[in-house]
Amino acid sequence: MTHTVPTRQNKQDDLASMQRLLDERESLPKPERMRRRLAELQSFVELLGATDVGQAELAQRRERYGECTQGPRETDGDFYCRLRTWLDGGL
Repeated sequence: MTHTVPTRQNKQDDLASMQRLLDERESLPKPERMRRRLAELQSFVELLGATDVGQAELAQRRERYGECTQGPRETDGDFYCRLRTWLDGGL
């Protein structure tokens, strides 16, 4: 395994790549941005549930706040906000 030393050019390239990704995301229509943000948050919840500590935390949240699932008429944006609040709520 080789280890590369960060250089100013590497950092500038990394920053430029990040800026391109952010610009790409911002150029999407708002509903598509919300779908992606929701998918990222749901992936986080899935990864959290893959650990013992995460499973325990999700169980505590379900017990305290109830299950958090998207309703049939709930928009992705509304559900994202509700899921974010569910996750940020204190235990």
